[in-house]
Amino acid sequence: MTDQHIIDAIKEGLLDGNDLDATDQSRAEAVLRALRANGLVVGKVKPLEWVKHPKADIWRCDTAIGAFKVFSGFGLGRASWDFDSATDFRDATSQSAADVDAAKAAAQADYEARIRDAIE
Repeated sequence: MTDQHIIDAIKEGLLDGNDLDATDQSRAEAVLRALRANGLVVGKVKPLEWVKHPKADIWRCDTAIGAFKVFSGFGLGRASWDFDSATDFRDATSQSAADVDAAKAAAQADYEARIRDAIE
């Protein structure tokens, strides 16, 4: 694995320490330290912290950029998730998903994409 492969994997958030042998792991850590020292890598995006509604199968996570919500499907089949922007009221994303876990995963991916888009 070259340093450029390591850099590309870090930037894409695809580098998992379990995928590397000891030599590559050491090199990856050194490259990551150098990238962070130069402000080129900020770190991982935190996972959304879901709070379940006390009486319904609805989960919500408020973030600095807006609110993510997951709905169970209410016995009608597919679950869904949506995002309401805190700054752009025209930005209201809504998507269906196979189940609650898939909806949460899709919301997390959307959140991470929005955060990464904001980083140079």
